[in-house]
Amino acid sequence: MAWLDISHDSGNTSDSNSFVVSVNTDVQNLQSGQHKAWINLSDVAGAYEDVRILVRLAKNSSPQTEPEIGCLEEAGVIFVDCESNEWNGFTAWELRADGGMPSYTEPMPGFHLIDWSFVDAEGRGKVVDVQYGYVDARAMLRVHATGKARDLSHYAGGTVEFDVRVLDWGSTVNGLEFKLECVWPCESGSFALNIPNLNQWYHFSFDVDQLQATGFDLTNADMGFQIFPAWEGGSMNGIHFQLDNIRWNR
Repeated sequence: MAWLDISHDSGNTSDSNSFVVSVNTDVQNLQSGQHKAWINLSDVAGAYEDVRILVRLAKNSSPQTEPEIGCLEEAGVIFVDCESNEWNGFTAWELRADGGMPSYTEPMPGFHLIDWSFVDAEGRGKVVDVQYGYVDARAMLRVHATGKARDLSHYAGGTVEFDVRVLDWGSTVNGLEFKLECVWPCESGSFALNIPNLNQWYHFSFDVDQLQATGFDLTNADMGFQIFPAWEGGSMNGIHFQLDNIRWNR
C-alpha cells in the first residue's frame, strides 16, 4: 500500500527481528486505527514468504490515546466483522489456462479470477463478499497460517464453522466445496456445501476429527479455511457468494 513505508535498513533499529514503519508525508487523510500491510521476508539463502503485519496509528493524539480495535480477537476466530490477526488474512490461489499458478493477496479484477472485499450486510455487520469473474482459470479462496504451518492439535474434538450465502451461481453447476491443507499434498477431503436457495444464509460446522480422518494433519496446518466452486466438472465463472463468522471452536 503506497501510504506505508516499511524498512529494515533505515538505520533506526539494530534489532534483526524488527522493522521501521512510517507514514508517507504526502498523505493527509490516513485515519487513526488499525492498518494492515504485506511485507516480504527472506533469509540469507534467498527463501522468502509474504507476511501480513498490523500497524496501529494514532494521529494528533496524546500518548495515552489508543486507536479503536473493533475486531473480535478471540482464539480460533478467522473472520467475525474483520480479519483476525491470529491468521494471515484472505488470499487466493489459481490455476490458469496457460499453466500459471499465481497466489495473490490483492485481487486484480479482470486479470485474476477471484475478487473479494468486505461489505456491510443487514443484521451482520461486515461480511466477506466474493465474486468470481470470467477469467479462464480455476481458483480457491483461502486463509493461511501466519508464517509457518501451525500446530492445531488443541482443536481436536472441536469444530470449524462458518456461514455462507450465495447471491448468484453464475456458470457453476456443482456448488461450493470446503477443504483444508496441511502443506500440499497433505490435505483433508473436500466437503460439498448444501446450499439449496439463493440469498439465504446457511451455517456449516465440520468436526475437526472428521477432517483428520480424511487426511488433515492438525500438527502441520497450513491453512485455517478454504472454499471454492467444485473443482471437478463445470465452469467457476460468475459465482457470487458471501462469508461470515469463520472460526475454529474447541
